[in-house]
Amino acid sequence: MSQAYVNFRVQPGAKKTEAVGFYAGSIKIKVAAVPEKGAANAALIEYLSRELGLPKDAIQIIRGHFGRNKSVAFEGLTPEEVKRRLIP
Repeated sequence: MSQAYVNFRVQPGAKKTEAVGFYAGSIKIKVAAVPEKGAANAALIEYLSRELGLPKDAIQIIRGHFGRNKSVAFEGLTPEEVKRRLIP
């Protein structure tokens, strides 16, 4: 199965979790969770799973576990499909 790699800019501590557009070529996502003990990463994966209709185990953070800039791998979608579904 194919994998898509997409870059994200994550802003933790927001009022609600949502995709808000693009930032320096990455999809910008605000997450309601705080960046402690992996909570923001878990919230990001939960949001992406729900919005893209993928199981959580089909989504993996490849780079940026401790920063705002993250690379995420998706099984079964192209990068274009991910972007189109999150930012219509």
